[in-house]
Amino acid sequence: MYDVGIHYLFCIKATIMMNPIKLISLSVGISLFIFCYAIHISEQATSRIGQVRGFESYANVLWNVIETMTTVGYGEYTASTFIGRVVTFFTGLWGVLTVSMITAALTNFLSMGILELRAYMIIQKLRLRKEMEKKAAITASLTAKMARKASQGEKLSYLDIVELRNSTKEFRAIKRLYRAPDLEGFTLNEEMMREFSFFRSELSDLQWRQKKLNDSIQQLVDEAEELEEQSLAQKEQQENAKPNINNNRVLEYKFWKDWHPNLPPVLESSHSSLELSLIHI
Repeated sequence: MYDVGIHYLFCIKATIMMNPIKLISLSVGISLFIFCYAIHISEQATSRIGQVRGFESYANVLWNVIETMTTVGYGEYTASTFIGRVVTFFTGLWGVLTVSMITAALTNFLSMGILELRAYMIIQKLRLRKEMEKKAAITASLTAKMARKASQGEKLSYLDIVELRNSTKEFRAIKRLYRAPDLEGFTLNEEMMREFSFFRSELSDLQWRQKKLNDSIQQLVDEAEELEEQSLAQKEQQENAKPNINNNRVLEYKFWKDWHPNLPPVLESSHSSLELSLIHI
């Protein structure tokens, strides 16, 4: 893509751009542990022969590695063995690389992005416009003052002419800065038109989304009304079915009453096991 090879260096650069603090913190922590352990092991031979170099304590070793990586080098503790000096040399090289990564990450953090830079240029253009209007008003007032003196036959002073000349030069300089394109042809009017077109497209997208949402809400309302109508129809059917059941029970009671004249009237409301539906009969 764009004639860029995807290799380990590109991955490292992308990681530094996306997560610089995490990468730097992880690399510093791991490097401190490795170099401290390597120097402590390599300098143990000096303590065995009775030489006290200060590397017996992990705190001293850590301080030595930190001042070596930051290229400070106070010299309180120095390696005496060959392996310890080699480890110290690579510690200094890795420290230079780490400090450069910290500097690059800090520079990227403090530098403005494309949108921030455009916003800054708009602010500068608006400031230049105000200054240009101010200088234009001063130039117009000086011109009117000199024209009034000339119409009245008064002699123009040298200071008035110099002031008008300087005001005109400042106005032209500010006007050139205001109209000068920046950021590859960036101008205030073009940027405003670009922003308005962006807002217009966003507004049309929001209107389309609102229309889809309204359609979904209307569909849900229609479904709810349909369900409500169905529930009302079921309730009406159930209410209409109740009188039929009561009529069947009355007919059933009369039927059994004809066959059994001594049937007590309490069976009409108790619904005993003697009740049978006329459908089953």
